[in-house]
Parts: sequence; C-alpha cells; structure tokens
Amino acid sequence: MADASCIKHVITKVLTLLFRSDKEEDIKKALELLIDHFKADWIYIADFEEKQKNIRLLYKAKSPYTQEKSESETVKEFSTIPWTMEKLLDGQNIVINHIDELPEEAAVDKSYFKSLHFISLLVIPLSVHGQVKGFIGFDYIHSQKQWQQAEVEELKLLANIFSIIIERLHNKESVEEEKRRNEQELQKKFEADKLKSAFLANMSHEIRTPLNAIVGFSGIITEIEDIEERRNYQEIINKNNDLLLQLISDILDFASIESGTLSYQYTEVNLKKICTKIHQTYTARRNSNVKFIFDADIHPEITLHTDAQRVMQVILNFISNAYKFTKKGNIVLSYKALSDHILIEVTDTGIGIEQKYHKSIFNRFIKINNFSQGTGLGLTICKMIIKALHGDIGVKSQPDKGSTFWITLPFSPLEQKKNHRKTSAHYLI
Repeated sequence: MADASCIKHVITKVLTLLFRSDKEEDIKKALELLIDHFKADWIYIADFEEKQKNIRLLYKAKSPYTQEKSESETVKEFSTIPWTMEKLLDGQNIVINHIDELPEEAAVDKSYFKSLHFISLLVIPLSVHGQVKGFIGFDYIHSQKQWQQAEVEELKLLANIFSIIIERLHNKESVEEEKRRNEQELQKKFEADKLKSAFLANMSHEIRTPLNAIVGFSGIITEIEDIEERRNYQEIINKNNDLLLQLISDILDFASIESGTLSYQYTEVNLKKICTKIHQTYTARRNSNVKFIFDADIHPEITLHTDAQRVMQVILNFISNAYKFTKKGNIVLSYKALSDHILIEVTDTGIGIEQKYHKSIFNRFIKINNFSQGTGLGLTICKMIIKALHGDIGVKSQPDKGSTFWITLPFSPLEQKKNHRKTSAHYLI
C-alpha cells in the first residue's frame, strides 16, 4: 500500500510540472512520474471527438518494461468498450482491481480488455464545466493493482488539472481553426478581387475596340464621296456593331450565370433541325474563301431533351470563333450518337491552337496570339451552359492544322427508340 504522504508528494511534483507549462514534454514527464510511482504499464490521456463517438489519444507514457502498443490496439470507438464509456460519460470512475471482477453487463468491454492482456485498470473522467471531455487511464498488464481509495481521490484532483489542459488544447485548436478559416476567406476574397479587376480591365478593352471603330468611321463616313469606299466603311461599322452587341449580350449572360439567374427551358429538341437552321444562316456569309458545311443527309434524326436556345448559342459561338481564325478552307458542323451521349463538333481549317492553351481557352478573354482578336467571354459562357446541361466541352487542335471544338449532351438510345416509334405511328395515322 502506498504511503499517503508519498502519494501527495508525487502529486505535488506532477502538479508543479503541469502548472509550469502545458508543453507536451512537461506533460510526458508528469505521466512518467505517475508511472514510476504507481508501477503502471500504461498511462494515457484521451478526449472525445465527433460528438462523443470516437476517442482521440492526446498524451501517453509507458513503462520501460512494456512494449509499444500497436495501432490496432488503440481504442478508437465507443462501441469497443460501451459499458466503460457509459460510466465515464456519467462522470463515474472505473476502478477495476482485476478484470474478472467486471459485471456481466460489461461482457463486451471485458472481452476487449482481455484481448489486450489487461489485469487491472483505473479510468477517471476529465470534466470541463460539468461536461465529460475525456479521461485519464492507468493500465496494468504484468501485475495486478489493488487500488486504494486515497489513491483514487488524489488522482481525481489531478484529473481536474488535466481537464484544464484539455480545455486549453481545444481552445487552441478552435483559435487555429478559426485563423485558418479566416485566412482561407481572405485568400478567396483576394483572388476574387484579382479576377474582378482583370475581368473589368479586359471587358473595358474589349468594349473600346469595336466602339472606337464605330465612332471613328461614323465620323468620317459622311465626308467620303466614293461610294465603294463608303460601302467598305459601312461594312466595318456594321461588323463592329455586331461585335459590340455580342459582347454586351455575353456580359449579360455571364452575369446571369454567375448569379444563378440564367433560366433553362427543357423541351424535346430536334438536333438536325437546329443544325440545318444554323447552316442556312451561315451559307450566305460574305467570306467566300471559307465554306461552311453541314451535310443533313448523312446525319440521323435525333431528339434531345434539352434547352434548344442554349445549345444553339454554344454551336453558334463555336462557328463564330471558327470564322475569326479561319482565312481559307472550310468549317464543318457534325454530330453523332454514342452510347449515352451525343457528340457535337465544329471543325475548321484555321490557325489552330497550341496544346498549352487547350484548357485555358475556356477562361475569360483569352488571346492565343498577339495578332488576333481574343475569344472574349463566349467560350467561358459555353462551358458554363454545357455544364448546366449536364454535358462536357473541349477542344482538339494543332497549330496550322485547324481546330475541333466539341460538346457532349446526355442521350438515351432507349428513349430515342420510343420517340421514333411514336413518330412513326403518328405518320401512319
């Protein structure tokens, strides 16, 4: 039996260490003093995490004659020792002089403790403001320990100090977590401000380009007497009017998408009709060096459940960009049905795009070289629209060999067959 004054002396030394510092090395020294005095194999301090469902080991110390516990031997879940955890959460001490003394209702705990070769143990709850936050445990493997009431009472006083340490640790973690969150929020705001500034600078530049042309040529067109020259100037003004209107429309669409207010109208859409309509629009283009091709005869009738206007908007943007970067050759619109989606492609014979630009080309106002117009917001909007329609978007391209911009849209061949049968029956009637 340990002498009462000897116990008080050890507790005093431990308290002195803990009051001096809450550093891990001092806590470990305190636990080693306890191990040396009580001849325990293991002493550990743990707390509860995830709404008191799991156990987290904070500090531990072992006798020099005891082997290190393996990771699998560490108690992690309350379900491993349910009787013990119920008592602890109720604020009760677990005093077990011999493992065979455990009651029948502690059969699960007893089985687990025996698997770890425990003979005796003491577990004292650590409470903060009346709520149990963790525990301090003493394990005996090589010998039996007969706990005295005086020892338990002294260790209960010591448990109060460890409770304060746990509270400090939790507060420190909370402060650090709050600091991390604040830093992340500040970083997000900083990045958002940078993107906003870059967006406004690019938007200002993109708007000024066609606006300068409109203002400049409008000012001199009335002074030009030559009809052909006036026609050329009028064509430039009209082209930049279209460009400015498209840019403003893109900005409004972009703002709507960013704010989540852009609406989508899902209907049954005939893809061949859409492509044919687009082909009719572009066949009369003034650029005779570039031929726009869509062969309706070789494309199947396909009905999609999607937003016709948005799909058309994306395809038109692809074609518009293709005309920007294609001086001669052709632009081909095509589509085909795959297993669970439709692949729509716009292929040109233009300047092509280097591999390093393939991902960034869908960002805002990207220029692939210094001698051509940028892609503005159009491709960014296309990506947002296609993602909203549950599809995908991309590009295949090589410099001087042209580009293929593609999108995919969800498609069910089984549903397509049903629609085809309905259409056939309608025609029979």
